[in-house]
Amino acid sequence: MENTWGKFYTVEIFGASHEKEVGVRIHLPLGTKIDSEQVQEELNRRKAKNVFWSTGRLEADEICWEGLEKNKVISTPLCARVENKNIKSKHYDFFPKLRPGHADYPAYVKYGKLFAGGGFFSGRMTAPLVIAGAVAKQFLKERGVEIVGQISKIGSEEARSFLTSFPNKKERTMLRRSDFPVMEPECTSKGDSVKDNMIAEIGLAVYERDSVGSAVEVGVTGLPAGLGEPFFGSLESRIASLAFSVPGVKALEFGMGKNFGEMNGSKANDLYEIKEGKIVTVTNHNGGILGGLSTGMPLIFTVTFKPPSSIGRRQRTVTPYGETAELTLEGRHDPVIAPRAVVVMEAVCAMALWDALLAGEETGWKK
Repeated sequence: MENTWGKFYTVEIFGASHEKEVGVRIHLPLGTKIDSEQVQEELNRRKAKNVFWSTGRLEADEICWEGLEKNKVISTPLCARVENKNIKSKHYDFFPKLRPGHADYPAYVKYGKLFAGGGFFSGRMTAPLVIAGAVAKQFLKERGVEIVGQISKIGSEEARSFLTSFPNKKERTMLRRSDFPVMEPECTSKGDSVKDNMIAEIGLAVYERDSVGSAVEVGVTGLPAGLGEPFFGSLESRIASLAFSVPGVKALEFGMGKNFGEMNGSKANDLYEIKEGKIVTVTNHNGGILGGLSTGMPLIFTVTFKPPSSIGRRQRTVTPYGETAELTLEGRHDPVIAPRAVVVMEAVCAMALWDALLAGEETGWKK
């Protein structure tokens, strides 16, 4: 498994969904200060909640640190471990039937076995990413960089995009504190709450023993212009390499994304102007990135998640031995990904940006 990422901010994840623990090793200089309580708070945002749109697998997710004393790194790599205490492997007694939509078949071809809970293909592996991202967020905050995310879409319901109106400080605080963070549109055709409609869409999927697709939007303020490298070191490339490592992610768009395909250049171009003595753009259709470099405008991207593959409906399948079968999954599964994935996508964004900042400093780039 390729479990190490980053050239300048290097992290290594380990463990699996139904093993004793999951965790992350982070390579940091000795003496680095880290607020461990803030990291724990970030991981708490990812935890399953006692609500119908979340899995019934409720884990304590308390971080055990190795190499951190009085919030200072005393040995490297810094290690953070999270125990898996609420495991019920009996829910996977249906093996060797292959679960539709899961990685069971290609994983069996590659490793010769099937993994309870998805093993290291599981969304459980995003817990270490949140820890590494929470640490990076602290470093970025010291540079004046702030990251915020929201549930941008569930089923047919869409929130107000950061491209339309970037959230102010009060709204960003609200989003971070909410278990279901959504920016309501200025108005809807029916005048209904988009958040309530989203929750209703999930409820309908649960009632029908099904799941629903979703999306998360992430915005970044405070980035200086000129961060990144053209081509292989572009900001898009760094973020994408981490975003697509998150289970369930099937699409990634920066700025207007796929909507560019139906626009003219005269509408798509972000025109420049001088505002308060600074060069800015009137619009931000490109999501704060041009030529792989930051423009100084808010960096905005959206990731789309497929509907969770574990559903309660009977489905046709086969075994690795060529036998036909039927499968009805029991157990505890999220019917939608986005609500718990907001903090995950913020985290991978933070990892990518901090690595890019360190890379820029290595090559002499200065903001």
